[in-house]
Amino acid sequence: EAEAWLYEQVDQLRMDRGLPPVERFPLFERVVREHSAYMGAYGSAVHQVRGVTEGVSWNANNLAHPRAHHHESVAAAITAEDALFLMQDSPGHLYTLLCEECTHASIGVALEPVVHRFPRLFVTIDLLEFPQGPPQEISR
Repeated sequence: EAEAWLYEQVDQLRMDRGLPPVERFPLFERVVREHSAYMGAYGSAVHQVRGVTEGVSWNANNLAHPRAHHHESVAAAITAEDALFLMQDSPGHLYTLLCEECTHASIGVALEPVVHRFPRLFVTIDLLEFPQGPPQEISR
């Protein structure tokens, strides 16, 4: 539910600024969800979880070819609305969400695995541009 809402809001934000909406790119959704889950387990919104993952673009490049250009925003908050607000309030993250060359997006959300307090949502939004065409999954 949070992911669907975030896709809608990112498109609305882009359209409000005169940019076209982005198309959902399902191939990388498992990569961004996994990254969000790693951040939740780590307890911090980061682009790389030291000793665990090299990040979304590294994992995506090992999953599919040709390579995409990744423009990534991450956040942790109690709600998806709060996470998006944090991204919009950060000039660097806002710039990423408004990537003019980006045509696609993959969004992943995971709950923080805690029991002693209310869990936060960890959000990864990956705006994508495909200079060599859309990546296809590498056959193993």
